[in-house]
Amino acid sequence: MGIKSTFSMLTDFKIPKLYDADGSLDSRWYVFYSYKSPDDGKFKLFKIFISSKIYTKSGRRDEGHRIIKEYKKKLSEGWNPFQSSERQYSNLIACLNEMVDVKLRILRKRTSYTYRHVVNAFIRYLASKKMKGTMVSDFTKLHAQEYLDSLKRDAGYSNRSYNNHLATLKMFFSMLIKREYIIINPFISFEPLQIEQAEIVAYTNDELSYIAKSLPRFNYRLWLVAQFVYYCFLRPQEIVRMRYGDVDLNRHIIVLSGRQTKNKQTQMVDIPDPLLEQLKKIEWMPAHYFMFSKKLEPGVVEVAQTRIDGAWDEYRRAANLDANKTIYAMKHTGAGRLVDAGVDMRSIQLQMRHHSLEQTQQYLDRFRRRPNVALRSTFPVFGE
Repeated sequence: MGIKSTFSMLTDFKIPKLYDADGSLDSRWYVFYSYKSPDDGKFKLFKIFISSKIYTKSGRRDEGHRIIKEYKKKLSEGWNPFQSSERQYSNLIACLNEMVDVKLRILRKRTSYTYRHVVNAFIRYLASKKMKGTMVSDFTKLHAQEYLDSLKRDAGYSNRSYNNHLATLKMFFSMLIKREYIIINPFISFEPLQIEQAEIVAYTNDELSYIAKSLPRFNYRLWLVAQFVYYCFLRPQEIVRMRYGDVDLNRHIIVLSGRQTKNKQTQMVDIPDPLLEQLKKIEWMPAHYFMFSKKLEPGVVEVAQTRIDGAWDEYRRAANLDANKTIYAMKHTGAGRLVDAGVDMRSIQLQMRHHSLEQTQQYLDRFRRRPNVALRSTFPVFGE
C-alpha cells in the first residue's frame, strides 16, 4: 500500500477514545470513534458500550483500553464499519452454525463431531439464558466469562473438557473476526486451566503372559491389534485407518500418512522382529484394503476406533482385568519395557514419534513415579 493511499485511509476515521463518565460507575462507559460516511462525506460517531456489570473503575478502564487497541488495529488495516454494519447484526447462533458448516467440509468425521458437540452445548446454554436472539456483535467478554464459569460450576466439567470448549470457541469466534462479523473475540483473553497428568497404567509381566496365551484364542485379530500398540505405539484411530499398503515387511517399517496421524504429518515407525514374525504368518490382502475393518477383519470399509475399544472391553471383562487396563495401556507397557531393557532414549523418541527428546524425557520421567519392582528386588542389603 502506497504512502498516499495509507494517508487517505487514515483520514477516513478518527482514532477510538474512552469515555469514562468522569469516573462515575452509575453511568455507561464506552469507547467512541468516528468514520467518514460514504454517503455525504461527514464523520459519523460510533460507540462500543462497556458492560455495566464490570463494577470497578480499573476494570472498566482495562476493558476500554482493550477495545481501543482492537479497533485501532482493525481501522488501520482498512476495516470499514459501514461495509460491516449489516454483518454485526447477524444472529449469533446462525453465525456459529455457519462456521461449523465451513469446518465440516475440511475436517475428519471425529473432529467434526467434537466441534459440533461444543457448539451445541454453547447453544443450549444461550437458550437457557433466553439469549437465542442475541446478535453476534452483542456477545461480550463478560458473557463469555459467565459461560465458562458455568462449565465448571454447573456442568462439572473437568479442566481438560473446559479447555477443549474454550479452544473450540476461540477458534470459531476468530473465524467470525476474519469474516468481519465482529471486531473482538470475547474468548481470546481467557487462559486454559492446568491439567493434571494422567496416571501411567501399564500391564504387569504376569498379565502380559496371560494375555499372550489367552488373547490369540479369544480373538486373534484383536491380538494383532494389541501387538501394533505394544510394539509400534500406534493409536487405535491410526490402526483402523491403516491399509496393507502402509506396511512394508521387506523394509520392516509402517508408513503412516497425514490422514492417519494425530498431527496430520506423514510418519514412519519400525516393525520390531517379534511383530514382523507374526505378520509374516497372516494372509496378505490387496494394498488398498484396511487391515482392520468390520469385526477387525480385512476389508474396504474404514471403521471407527470404537470397534477396537468395544472388542477389548469384551476381552478385558472375560479375562477379569481391571477397568483401567485399556488396550492403549499396551503402549505404556511397551515403552516401560524398552526403558528397562536399556534402549537409548533417541530410539524410543523416534518410535514414539515425539517431536523432541525433551518430550520423551518428560514421558519417561512419569515412569519413575511408579513402583520399581526391579529396584526393590535387587537392592544390596545394608551391611553386606
